[in-house]
Amino acid sequence: MMKNISFVLALIYLNILSASATLSNDTLLTNRLNSHLSRCPIEKLYLHQDRAIYYAGDTIWLKVYQFISPQAVSASKVVYIDLINEKGKVIAQAKYPITNGQYGGNIRVPNDIPTGHYFLRAYTRWMQNFDTSGIFCREVLIYGVKNSSEKKKLDTSKDIRLHFYPEGGDMIDGLTSKVAFEVLNKGRGMSAKGVVLNSDGDTLLHFHTSFDGKGSFSFLPHKNERYIARLIGSAESFTLPEVRSSGFVLSAKHLNNALRISVLKKEVDTKHAYSLVLHQEGRVLAQLSIDTSKGFNFFDLPLDKLPAGIFTLTLVDESYHAYCERLLFEHFPDILNLKISEKSQEEGGYKKISLDIDSDNSNGTPVKGVFSLAVCESLLEQISERDNLATYYFLSSELKGSVHSPQQYWIGSSSDCLSKIELLLLTQGWCRYSLEDMIKPVFANKYPMEEGLVLSGNIENISKKRLEGATVQAIIRQDTLQRFAIGTLDNEKHFQISNIFFNDTTDVVLSVTDKVGHTYPLKLDPQIAFPAVKEGPFILSEDSLYYTRWKMAELPNSPHNIDKQVFNLGEVTVTARKRDEIEKRRLYGDGFVKTSVEVPENSGMGDVRRLLGSIPGVEMIHDGDPKKPEFLYAHIVGSDRGEKATLVLDGYVEHDPEMIYGLEASSIERVEVLRSTLTVFGGFSSRAGVIALYSRPSKGVIKASNKLICKEGVSKQTHPLFIS
Repeated sequence: MMKNISFVLALIYLNILSASATLSNDTLLTNRLNSHLSRCPIEKLYLHQDRAIYYAGDTIWLKVYQFISPQAVSASKVVYIDLINEKGKVIAQAKYPITNGQYGGNIRVPNDIPTGHYFLRAYTRWMQNFDTSGIFCREVLIYGVKNSSEKKKLDTSKDIRLHFYPEGGDMIDGLTSKVAFEVLNKGRGMSAKGVVLNSDGDTLLHFHTSFDGKGSFSFLPHKNERYIARLIGSAESFTLPEVRSSGFVLSAKHLNNALRISVLKKEVDTKHAYSLVLHQEGRVLAQLSIDTSKGFNFFDLPLDKLPAGIFTLTLVDESYHAYCERLLFEHFPDILNLKISEKSQEEGGYKKISLDIDSDNSNGTPVKGVFSLAVCESLLEQISERDNLATYYFLSSELKGSVHSPQQYWIGSSSDCLSKIELLLLTQGWCRYSLEDMIKPVFANKYPMEEGLVLSGNIENISKKRLEGATVQAIIRQDTLQRFAIGTLDNEKHFQISNIFFNDTTDVVLSVTDKVGHTYPLKLDPQIAFPAVKEGPFILSEDSLYYTRWKMAELPNSPHNIDKQVFNLGEVTVTARKRDEIEKRRLYGDGFVKTSVEVPENSGMGDVRRLLGSIPGVEMIHDGDPKKPEFLYAHIVGSDRGEKATLVLDGYVEHDPEMIYGLEASSIERVEVLRSTLTVFGGFSSRAGVIALYSRPSKGVIKASNKLICKEGVSKQTHPLFIS
């Protein structure tokens, strides 16, 4: 399983220049966080897709990358990928099994989809237990067969918004603090100037945006005042946040080689013990004690000791109740340098292009890695508007809402980018790893961490007495492949068959039987609800769709429909041996059969117990039960000593083997001893192997009580234009 991107994050030992506090690391807090993240790990997903613009009927090729908390002992094995419209309706969905933290696949764009903005969303069921802000979501543009006839009415009176974000969380009476702001026009940042006025209409200060509609100013608020702001050229007023009479002001300021953290409090508080916790991804980096006898504490944190990426400062009391919080970003992580060299040559009128990809670290040392490469027409991509793996993992995934042109925070001079990130964190900061949430003793685990696909439901018309010995079995049939699985039952008549995999649509035959062989109807659980979709500004320009369509039409071989073209292949002849009737009833292929014996109809063997004793590789043993000294049971030579083989009659595991041992040998047409690997393949729970018996047609075949069509399988994997 792939863990977090490799970068060193050591425990920080800070040289505190403030004499008012000493460094301490709370072992209890560290243990609580580690315990929480081992039970409730945080998962992240990233999608690398081939482009940003598609046509109706196109295929979206993608690669899924999974990241999870280092403390996790397991991870989800199923990922859901949705194509959704602006209203949150799922237009198409794919499910894929994740192996070693990754998987490559695709999702098909419907042929009748309208032109417009859509979103690709990737998540696991486990991720639905947390804030939906943590779910991967990316906008795509699709040119459909027709335009949507529904036009949105714009409320022009509410197009421009002005939001204020006090540093640390609150404005406190009589304490100067930094206030960040963001000016939005139809959801997009805009340049603006404005003023802050008091309740008498006096102008207290002027402000202006610095970057992408964002800016900040210092402000001294008072409790009995009401403050408003107005933008130059607009008569609309915007109210500043309410001023609190007491509390903390948490601020950060850059010095030459240090980050100064200041904690201000208006009144002295000796009732509580406060501390400042530095943490990243649920790991405590350091804990700094606050001197409550003083109204002002500061700490100079050496920049070279701070971690790469976003980390969080949280001011807590002795009960770990949070009062202030601040997200910070001081260092860009070390990422691999990828170099692509091209070689081409003419072959049969076409140009064959070969690419060599080299990867090394900042020291020039070659590094192995897992990569994916998409090849597409440049007209169908908008690279500057999209996240890449680095910007998403280290930045966007830790923030609220969408980030406009995320790569502008990553490319350029370090100081310029850090200043932009500072404003971004002040206005869109969101703590994925909340200390208060993580130290709670109980976690509301509504959705499971799926180890595989799950079929679940309720058994109907069965008494609790009959329920005690009932079993649920499933035969999963797809093409020529058949598999067998056994479910679990609880006291509420609910069953679950876990950790199964099948592709696309398949037939599933479910059977519910009690001890005496009675069957019962069942009902599958409804599909789990999809995550909610939060509306936000569109990042990609829809106008580019029409320009793209015009330019693409000029190309001699338009690549947007390359996967729809027909290519004439050479003749292929496929031959196969005709399967007999028993092979058609199998749940496995020939490769799993160790020994196969045809039983003559008039064998004179007596019962099945005597029959099995004559099968090569099978011996009959006592099970050690003194009450049944005369009973012998089948044991496959080479399996664990003393273990009884599992008997399967016509595809059904018999939990009361005496029912099979007591059958007449003449009622059995074939006996097959299976290789031990089938124990994993077929879902059987038997350490001693499996013996499959098939009854003669005259005796009939055991039939299941329920048959249904399952459309919830994992999607098939193909890779025509996406290399991983």
